[in-house]
Formats: sequence, structure tokens, C-alpha cells
Amino acid sequence: MTMKELSQLHWLNLEIDRDKQRLAELEARATSPGGPNMSGMPGGGGAGSSVESAALEIVELKASIEAKLIRCSTERARLIGYIDAVPDSRMREIMYLRFVDGLPWAQVGASMGYTGDGVRKACKRYIDAGAA
Repeated sequence: MTMKELSQLHWLNLEIDRDKQRLAELEARATSPGGPNMSGMPGGGGAGSSVESAALEIVELKASIEAKLIRCSTERARLIGYIDAVPDSRMREIMYLRFVDGLPWAQVGASMGYTGDGVRKACKRYIDAGAA
């Protein structure tokens, strides 16, 4: 497994967080009443299609988040399976903290009594050696 493959759970979680934030914004906008038309110009009758498109976007975003959550669960199980097969317990801990818990290298290192750069390099060496 490569560092890129090991990092997929992290990036997937970031995507989910971004999508959830967008969903919250859409739902907030959908539930807040629109202000009055102060321009004096006719509305044009497009309000219905605007509401419909917002509702459709909300439904699609919810479905996308749900699909990503399922992929996240699958990816997490795959990562844990790989990490559990690593024979060195120190390396298992480094990998678990970084790739499953999503901690930054500095925090991984600090929690284990090493530097962040030290644990990052150790992990990279392990991966590059093709172990496990």
C-alpha cells in the first residue's frame, strides 16, 4: 500500500465535512424567509424553480454524503486490516494514529515521544520497503 492509498480515508473525511457544511448552508438558506423585492421590478415567476432547484440540490447532496459515508466505512475497514497485518507494534501505532485517527504527524510524534518528522520518515521508510 502506498502513502497515497493510506491517506484516502483522511481526504474522504475532508470531503464529507465540506459537503456537510455546504448542506447546512443550503438548508439554512432554504428555511430562512426571502426578503421583499425592493427593486420595483416584477419577479418573473422564477421563484418556484429556484426553490425546486435548491431542494433538488439538498437531496442530491444528502445522497452524495451518504454514499461517501459508506465508502468511508469500507476504506476504514481496509486500512485497519492492512495496519493490523504490520508486524511492528510501534509502526502499527504510528499508522493507526495518522491514517485512521487522522492526526497530524506532529501530534502522532508527540503522543509517542518522537518528533513528527521522525515518525513521518519512519512510516515512509516502512512503506517504501514494501513491508507487510
